[in-house]
Amino acid sequence: VSDLSGRGTTALLSGGRADPWPMFGQDSARRHLKAGATDLSAMAATGLRLDVDDASQLRQAVEQGVGPATACALGLS
Repeated sequence: VSDLSGRGTTALLSGGRADPWPMFGQDSARRHLKAGATDLSAMAATGLRLDVDDASQLRQAVEQGVGPATACALGLS
C-alpha cells in the first residue's frame, strides 16, 4: 500500500507465498512494485495510506483520527 503521495510505502503484506522484502525511503512504493509486489492502494482506507514522517503529517493523522494509544501518547485523551 503506497502512501498518499504514491511514493512511499505504508504497508507491505504477505499472502504466505513468500516473505516480504521491505524497502524504505523515497520511491519505496515503486521499488516494491518492481520487486513483484501488488499495489493494493486503491482498496486501502485513507488512514492506512497516511505516512507520518513529520509534524505536519502527524497533525493530519490526528485530524483524521488516531487510535487510543496514539491519542494517549500525544496527551489527547
